[in-house]
Amino acid sequence: MELFEGATAKSLKAGQAEELAALPLDERLKRRIIDGEKNGLEADLEAALAERPALDIVNETLLDGMKVVGELFGSGQMQLPFVLQSAEVMKGAVAYLEPHMEKSDDEGKGTIVLATVRGDVHDIGKNLVDIILSNNGYNVVNLGIKQPVSAILEAAEEHKADVIGMSGLLVKSTVIMKENLQELNQRKMAADYPVILGGAALTRAYVEQDLHEIYEGEVRYARDAFEGLRLMDALIAVKRGVPGATLPELKQRRVAKRDVQVSEPEPEQGAIRSDVAVDNAVPTPPFWGTRVIKGIQLKEYASWLDEGALFKGQWGLRPARTGGGPTYEELVETEGRPRLRGWLGFLHTRNLLEAAAVHGYFPCTSKGDDLIILGGRHRADAVHLPAAAARSAPVPGRLLPPRGLRRDRRGRPPGRHRRFADRRGHRRAVRGQLLPRLPRTARPVRAVGGGAGRVLARPVRGELGFGGETRPTSRTCSR
Repeated sequence: MELFEGATAKSLKAGQAEELAALPLDERLKRRIIDGEKNGLEADLEAALAERPALDIVNETLLDGMKVVGELFGSGQMQLPFVLQSAEVMKGAVAYLEPHMEKSDDEGKGTIVLATVRGDVHDIGKNLVDIILSNNGYNVVNLGIKQPVSAILEAAEEHKADVIGMSGLLVKSTVIMKENLQELNQRKMAADYPVILGGAALTRAYVEQDLHEIYEGEVRYARDAFEGLRLMDALIAVKRGVPGATLPELKQRRVAKRDVQVSEPEPEQGAIRSDVAVDNAVPTPPFWGTRVIKGIQLKEYASWLDEGALFKGQWGLRPARTGGGPTYEELVETEGRPRLRGWLGFLHTRNLLEAAAVHGYFPCTSKGDDLIILGGRHRADAVHLPAAAARSAPVPGRLLPPRGLRRDRRGRPPGRHRRFADRRGHRRAVRGQLLPRLPRTARPVRAVGGGAGRVLARPVRGELGFGGETRPTSRTCSR
């Protein structure tokens, strides 16, 4: 319970507000974008307007915040719902500043028609591109989802578009995009419309090699909205003949070198891969099948969180590369653990996590290096699990033994004596499950919940006496 000492939801929220208020105005606005925090946004924007023009606030401050969001999302440190939350705050900030922006009489930076292709309803990334490009002075014609190529081309002609942007999440959307490019070729419109493609199902090599070969105009891949902005800048500059303007080089597909396969000699049948005794009695499980454990309290598993994975992997807690700042251990004591206590207190006081564990015991045998989970009456409906990568020795706390210690259908280890004929192996399957009901602003809680879900197997470790010689650590429980 020491993790919960002095931490409440109210104190956590107050501490965050104080931390935000202490930042300089520009940094505070960036943090509001990054954290998706709307409270106090308009007051900060009013203060910023007293110092500089609205467009400068957008380009020099707010977009810097969205750039950080894009980097966090690209590295896996921020999940998509929170990217959208940041985008909503960005959109609200731009809407507030728009009446204060000077209207330009020139033709603008350029026009792009955006659309999610036919049959695809996913438009989150496209809408983020809309926000980024619009905030950078481009005229964006956003057609929405499930747009046929005819509608896209009609809009491009009507609005005199400089560029066409197409997106899609589904695998079949990659085929639709290819067909759309071929349609532009057939209509002799490829030379008029450079195309930017984006979406989770696409790869850079597919777009810039395969599709580039068939499209008679320019086509480029945008990994995210910020790369889309850079591409738009380059395409417009080239199209308008800006001196020195060029497009990014096409990405060349990497072809892995094929090494000569050298066959390794098979291990001797009688070889022992571990010094662990193989003649131990196989314990009898308390039941067959699966059961669900509910009502697991946060305090029962909070101390088993893998702090290393949480602080380094999820929260990015690392010392400066220059070596001039605090060490990792100092960061853990001053930032990591206090922050963890705060979030655990938040979860505890609001009862936001429900933990449950599903575990089961199944009769199984081995066939060679494969594990076979038997079905009804141990005979039918067998499930074959191919062997994983070999381990030279068992790891304490792991659920499955090394290949050399598994039993065949008659209960014998591979290549061993028949004296094990009356024994059967079995496999225990454990799965931890968290059912979070979290506010969208509680992004770090996702990391806490994810870490907790991996250690919920601990309550059933003792049922068969596994790991009794040494107390498992939080890291071994997470495996």
